[in-house]
Amino acid sequence: MSVDILGCIMFIDFEWLRIRPVSCFGMAAGAFFMVSNASLPAQIVNIPIPNALQVMPGGINNLGFIAGTFYQSSVGYRGFITTSHGQPVYTFDAPGGLPTGPPPAAAATYAYDINDFGVVAGTIRPYAVPPSGFLRLPFGNFNPVVVPGSANTQVIRINDLGEVTGYYNGPSGLEGFIRDLRGRYIPVAYPGALFTLVYGSNVRGQVVGEYVDSGQLGHAFVYDVNSSKFTTITVPGGSGASGASGINNAGDIVGSYVVNGNQSFNFIRDARGTFYRIDVPNAGFAGINDLGDLVCTSGQGGFYCRWKGTKDACPMSVIH
Repeated sequence: MSVDILGCIMFIDFEWLRIRPVSCFGMAAGAFFMVSNASLPAQIVNIPIPNALQVMPGGINNLGFIAGTFYQSSVGYRGFITTSHGQPVYTFDAPGGLPTGPPPAAAATYAYDINDFGVVAGTIRPYAVPPSGFLRLPFGNFNPVVVPGSANTQVIRINDLGEVTGYYNGPSGLEGFIRDLRGRYIPVAYPGALFTLVYGSNVRGQVVGEYVDSGQLGHAFVYDVNSSKFTTITVPGGSGASGASGINNAGDIVGSYVVNGNQSFNFIRDARGTFYRIDVPNAGFAGINDLGDLVCTSGQGGFYCRWKGTKDACPMSVIH
């Protein structure tokens, strides 16, 4: 992976943190306890948004800013930015993703990630038009991200080098991509898979996602760009589909997997290969930063917790 210095020059703008008409909320914490040698109390911090029926955090950067998506019955899906403890919430709609009417006719903005420079990555779903990707820059400008020749580009994450990852409709179906700093789209397709979904990457050239095999079962994977090597991630005790949705610069991976055929949980595989389970059921998409902070979707809600450290520690257990 090459680095374009001009592509790395970005600016952080905290205008959305100033006093303006935005929704603010307090955080409700649900108390949990995890069994460990230190017997530390564990808790998750819920991420509610007023009048939202569904809250889906996607990514958290090292400054503690979270990007995600929420759903309101009157307008549909919109993007949000907040902090790990909810001060404040800024909502936004990408061009073409501005809701113009109630669902199902509404357009939608899905925000999935935010890097340390404040750039938000996501996908626009205009009404009756194929999806396309976007980057929201810190000053509020939007740049489109569309794989050439594809009528369906889904942008999921952006790392701190500015490399963008997602998936698109390729010649043989859905396959992943990396857009490097020179604007080149590099396809990522797991050999023999029905399709490949790429979710995230780090600055070391490691990419994570999910591939679906001939039996229609999803498997988490990590791909090394430098060696072109795929490695399937098999979570111990898993009995169903799995997917890896985020990776930090140390190589710690977060994702979700199914236990007993129907119950889903988030997992962490650290850089040494040890697996942990986040003991909150109905898990979905999750993100991780370099500090070990997590954001996870669970059912209709989302939460924040810390994998490393004692404050707001995640309720978790080692998977053997």
